[in-house]
Amino acid sequence: MITGDANRSVRAEGKDAVESFLAMRNQPDRIRLADKLLFCMGIAYIPASEWVMIVLPHRFPYWYTASILLALSWRAFVFTTKKWHYFLLDFCYYINALCLLYLTLTHVCPWPALFRVVFALSNGPLLVAIAVWRNSFVFHSVDKVTTTLVHALPPCLTYSVRWYPVMTDGTPFAAHRARDAFGTIEWWDIGVNSMVAYVVWQALYFLITEVMHDAAWSNGRLGEGTAGHHRLHLTAQGCPSYS
Repeated sequence: MITGDANRSVRAEGKDAVESFLAMRNQPDRIRLADKLLFCMGIAYIPASEWVMIVLPHRFPYWYTASILLALSWRAFVFTTKKWHYFLLDFCYYINALCLLYLTLTHVCPWPALFRVVFALSNGPLLVAIAVWRNSFVFHSVDKVTTTLVHALPPCLTYSVRWYPVMTDGTPFAAHRARDAFGTIEWWDIGVNSMVAYVVWQALYFLITEVMHDAAWSNGRLGEGTAGHHRLHLTAQGCPSYS
């Protein structure tokens, strides 16, 4: 008996453990401690990121990967708990997925076309979104910090790869990324190839939210609590896309 009770499932035990953790986390003393820790970590993170970009720009992909995977893991956990998981299909997460895909593929060979698409999208709509959505580093708010990192880290990544290429640092993919960064980025890359990437995301988004989701809803595989369709949350105060 893993749970100590023959009539109690492991799933129920795990659910109670998560609820107990969330309740303990919301206690005033825990909140104050968490705020202090988050504030200190946030203050330290910004100059640390700046140091990596200035002193070791060719190492920034490692910094980006570790930072974004940690931030997105936390966001996926929170959004899934609140049944907001369809927000993870938004365009900003798609661009971060493309960044991670690019960093992975360059271990094999250069991918100049993909780099130009990622560069254009990261330094275009993603940067504009910081102003439009009024992103800010509110260090005691994990949600606001995560949102800012999701929008700000890809431009920093592509800036480092584009303007500080290193032909070799003992790894083959350094040369691959340096080749990708060589030359000019034409308007064709920005206006056409990036639009193709956007259309691919829009098609996948429509397929998941309008076809697969509706089919699951009709078949009763989604409970009422998953009012998780994206548009149902757009006007819900407290959700990430509100205000």
